[in-house]
Amino acid sequence: MEEAIQLMNSKGYEKCDILVWIKLNDDKTLYNNIGYYLRHIAEFCIIFRKKGQFKQLKQRTVLHFHSNILIEKAKKSCQKPESFYKLVEDLVPDHKYLDVFARECNQRDKWFSVGDQSIQMPPELRQ
Repeated sequence: MEEAIQLMNSKGYEKCDILVWIKLNDDKTLYNNIGYYLRHIAEFCIIFRKKGQFKQLKQRTVLHFHSNILIEKAKKSCQKPESFYKLVEDLVPDHKYLDVFARECNQRDKWFSVGDQSIQMPPELRQ
């Protein structure tokens, strides 16, 4: 995670926050996935913004409507929850979005999706 933050800082971005997605099974028990040392039941999503931009982000977050934790059912092993995309789009509406480590099941309008199994750039982001 530290390397990702350093890389994005070097590209002119800064970390806004870290979102934790706690995965559930269909029966709402914790989803157990195999990690390197421990079982993984959560994924971390780092939210970045371009340095010096998005003044409306501060205005939209001053009331703290959104939590940094999503508790959602795991669909496919690669599929992020719809609430993740909605949260990001609510924070900074009408902007360009980047989904790193995306797979084909994560492709969506308004998002540039990059991952080991997916590269998608919507036409409006090609400008």
